[in-house]
Amino acid sequence: MDSSKHLSRKIFLATFIAGFVFLVFEINLFRALSNLLGATVSASTLVLSIFMGGYGFGSLYFGNRAKPNVNIIKLFGQLLFSFGVSGFIVYLAINNILPGFQNLLLQTINNSIVVTAIIYTLVVVLLFIPSFFMGGVLPLATKIVTRTHNEIAKSVGNIYALDTLGSALGGLLTGFLLNRFFGQFQTVSFATVLIIITAVIIYRQRNVLFDSEIDVVKNTNSKSKKENKNRANRFALLSTVIFGFSMSAMQIILIRVFKIYLINTVYSFALISSMVIIGYFIGSYWFKNYSKKHAPTVSALTLLLVLFGAITVLNLFIIQNIPSFIMFPLGDIFNNQLFRVLGIPFIASVVAVLPLSITSGFAFPLACAVYSDNIDKVGKQIGTVVMFNTVGSVLGPLVAAFLLIPVVGILKGLLVLSGIIFLITLIYVLRAEKVKVSKQVVVASLIGIAVILGIGKFKTNTKVLPPSFIKSGRNIVAYKESIEGTYVVGEDIVENNRILTTYVNNSAVIGTSYDAIKAVKMVGHLPFLLGLDCKNALVVGFGIGVTTAAIGVHKDVENIDCIELVKSLTDVAHFYTEINNNIHNDSRLRFYEDDGRHFMQTTDKKYDLISSDPTHPILGSGSLYTYEYFKLCRSRLTENGMVSQYLPLHKLSLSDFLGLIKTFHSVFPNSTVWLGHYHAILIGSMKPIDIDFGIWSNNMQKTSDDKLFLNNPYYLAANLVLDAVAIEKITADYKINTDNIAYTDYFSFNSLRDDNIAINLDFLNDNRDGMWRVFNNVTDTVQMQRFIKGNQYFTKGLVYMFYDDWKQLFQYIEKACMVNPENIEYPLMLEFYSRAEKFNVR
Repeated sequence: MDSSKHLSRKIFLATFIAGFVFLVFEINLFRALSNLLGATVSASTLVLSIFMGGYGFGSLYFGNRAKPNVNIIKLFGQLLFSFGVSGFIVYLAINNILPGFQNLLLQTINNSIVVTAIIYTLVVVLLFIPSFFMGGVLPLATKIVTRTHNEIAKSVGNIYALDTLGSALGGLLTGFLLNRFFGQFQTVSFATVLIIITAVIIYRQRNVLFDSEIDVVKNTNSKSKKENKNRANRFALLSTVIFGFSMSAMQIILIRVFKIYLINTVYSFALISSMVIIGYFIGSYWFKNYSKKHAPTVSALTLLLVLFGAITVLNLFIIQNIPSFIMFPLGDIFNNQLFRVLGIPFIASVVAVLPLSITSGFAFPLACAVYSDNIDKVGKQIGTVVMFNTVGSVLGPLVAAFLLIPVVGILKGLLVLSGIIFLITLIYVLRAEKVKVSKQVVVASLIGIAVILGIGKFKTNTKVLPPSFIKSGRNIVAYKESIEGTYVVGEDIVENNRILTTYVNNSAVIGTSYDAIKAVKMVGHLPFLLGLDCKNALVVGFGIGVTTAAIGVHKDVENIDCIELVKSLTDVAHFYTEINNNIHNDSRLRFYEDDGRHFMQTTDKKYDLISSDPTHPILGSGSLYTYEYFKLCRSRLTENGMVSQYLPLHKLSLSDFLGLIKTFHSVFPNSTVWLGHYHAILIGSMKPIDIDFGIWSNNMQKTSDDKLFLNNPYYLAANLVLDAVAIEKITADYKINTDNIAYTDYFSFNSLRDDNIAINLDFLNDNRDGMWRVFNNVTDTVQMQRFIKGNQYFTKGLVYMFYDDWKQLFQYIEKACMVNPENIEYPLMLEFYSRAEKFNVR
């Protein structure tokens, strides 16, 4: 008895560790896959389904292996070892081998569709292996620790609770600590060593005799009871399919909702995903205690299904009111970025996610207990339940992502899910024998009320809008939910002026403010002004076409390939014809719906210009600011090509900001940094950047068709703040941003400080160096010095503006006007910011 108890403790610990390692592997495999296949909903959904499919098959296979004549402890140890080794090898293959193999295939086959199909096939095979082994943990562990028939429910509850607790801890530690401080490879290596040590410890217990091998309770049910049992078993399997399907579909839908409502960071979604698993743990722990006093019954499963459906309908109301009930009131009380990144996602997930995951966490071990009635076959029976649950879990994301969201929408998708749950439950209750009519009436009434409330609520409003749209009450002029994201165009009327704002999920695509237009125009124009001879251009992130329009002004450009993750966003470009010159109708453009990084990995085309204007690196686009991404850009450039890259100054600590400049410079030694108001632009070239000022001035005249671009050669040259020599000097002590340790994803919370934009802007302004090395033969050096001095004063004023010192802003703009009277921008900015102060906006 003592030895079997000691063994049970080790099995419990091993299950906990397996859950922990599983999440470490899953998170890092998905990060590696997002770089390989693209950070798209389509790719991640397909990968998730395959991952879960392997888990289900593994559970069924190892459950069938758990027979009395098999040394299950030995098998369990071998399984854990195989899981650890295969997980590590698969991570290395996906992260380190497949990218190079993909490039080799492109050179050999020269067909991106075929290459993509081959890579996807390899990914499917590779992912199947570790998930297959992990699938065997639950049935084997349950079989080992279950000694008598009466302990089945308790054992399932214990094992599932520990597995989910380990997974939750693994998700939180990986998302908040391990990947950030140690890196992905090091984290995966640590997890591999941990699970191998665990496997060895378990394997060494292979000769321990445990009680269930001796104390077997035989099934003595009568024929009629067996028929009832078979009916109960069928419903247990059906219910676990429904729970698996509904919960996984709900996760896809809720994550989409949270992407629209919340600040999209790695931390936010690590927290939300972990809350799902914590809910599973709470539910399974609740079931463990419940099973001590109550026998597992089909009636309990039926009630749980009704409860799950009711919570789903209730979520329709909760989701629509998260901004009004949670975000706005708490945001006013806790007015800081850290609370917005962590506090609000936590509270929102507690309200919207936790009730569903707790219910599902209770239902799964309950279904296992209902289905399992034979101590000899408990491993096989648990494996069967897991397999059926996995079938639902595989179908759920596919249906939600590719059918519900694009066809009926986010909120109506929830209504469809709840309707499916209620309908199946009602059919079972009506068909079941020996069920009292009163119960049928109660269930039918619950279904009717829930569906009526849901339909009544959603006849009028089915839009999920970013919080800023809800708070401002903007008029919605365009809205669409697609697989990859939701776009919305809002309209504000300020002093009889129409101002349009476009968002994809919760990220602004473009602002119509002067500074935003100026910066993105510079991203498009600067390479040409520096002498680039461009025939073929690639734009990563078309948005509504402002950068592309700047490129299109240059008539020598023959082809412009535009990558946009949410391709339907191009439908709203016509709202911005004043700033994009109707570029979306230009015959030179070709649109590709893809992740920018994935597109470049699956094409062998070379470009003279690659222009990249992604969203902020800490808000979901971190993979477009790493060393590996810039290296990929370089590999797709012609021998005289250039790269232009937008770089924000806000939400980045000074060390991270300078680290990103160093990362870019490490790939493009011939690089420069420019200021567009309070935005930075990086220009990288395959050749040294230096230009005769006369040629620069002549090139400037070619932008005359762009009415929103100030084409004074002195004015624009004064915006150059760092050349390659200066970058080398000031970034020497900073770290390069890599896929392995991506500090743009796992950022320091200091990045959220409101004054970072002022700090970074002030640093660039105070450390200007290199303009005279880039520009040769400046015609009027005195005038050039006036433009530089004026730009310094103006930029210093912007720094003070971000410290809410409007008086200093105006004083420095006035100084800029005095030293640089030729600059027509400063009087306009003086008027502009006088109006901005009036409305307290920047």
